[in-house]
Amino acid sequence: MSTKTRPWEQIDVRTMGEAAKTEAPEPFAFLWRGRLYIVREVIGTWTEPHMDGATVYRVTASTGRGYGDAVYDIRLHAGLWAIQQVRDY
Repeated sequence: MSTKTRPWEQIDVRTMGEAAKTEAPEPFAFLWRGRLYIVREVIGTWTEPHMDGATVYRVTASTGRGYGDAVYDIRLHAGLWAIQQVRDY
């Protein structure tokens, strides 16, 4: 298990709001480094006041049943999504 954090990288995110035609931005899938990840659980959500109110979602996600989950922080700031992998399982 690794606990090293990595730099933020821009990603494409699909949200529950898009799927349900609501305003909720909670992520349910994201494309990162050419792979589609499915969010298994949103562990927590917080606002980063030092980043002009950026919202961060801590999620577990994987690329499929045969792959283990990992923990990621997904940040929404000024309409752009970025990711930082926090921990592998």
